[in-house]
Amino acid sequence: MTPQKKDIFAGLFLGLLIGIMVGLSISQVTGIIIGSLASLLAAFFGLKNESNARQLLIGTFSLFCILGIFSGIYLRNTNALSPSIEDRIESFKTVDFSEKEIKQIILASEFGILSEGMTANDNTTVSTVLMSGEDEDCAICLISDDSSLGAIQDYYIESGKEYSDFMLKLKEMDLGDAELRAILLAAKNIICKD
Repeated sequence: MTPQKKDIFAGLFLGLLIGIMVGLSISQVTGIIIGSLASLLAAFFGLKNESNARQLLIGTFSLFCILGIFSGIYLRNTNALSPSIEDRIESFKTVDFSEKEIKQIILASEFGILSEGMTANDNTTVSTVLMSGEDEDCAICLISDDSSLGAIQDYYIESGKEYSDFMLKLKEMDLGDAELRAILLAAKNIICKD
């Protein structure tokens, strides 16, 4: 392999490594690790004798780091590395859970909604996030108990895809406005509890 190809492949794989790690992570600790790794890489890039080889290595690294970041963000936001709901339902069926129990588990793991008699732990939800930090406050927590249904729905939409999807799935159930509002407020209390 020629030195130029080595530089291209070194930049490609290092760029993807750093980019995907940054894209998948939301923890501050990961930022510190990435900073240290970037310092080591800067020293590594500086050790190259030929300026053309250094430029090729840095350019390839930069390009694939950007592609890696976008790929990591996509994987994190779509939970592409997590099993689908259908696969999880099938795995629950193989261990003889009833349909009702499976629905309760899916509601708890996907939306954090617990049925009577269920308890939660910190690992209830399934996520592709590499190293997660504390959840940030979302707009749902701004809902007051006297908010109109329209305002509550707006807050759910502002809070992100998983919350708006949850609200839309509830709307598909043809609930009355009062019942939908009560469920959304109850979900808000669960999501925003201290």
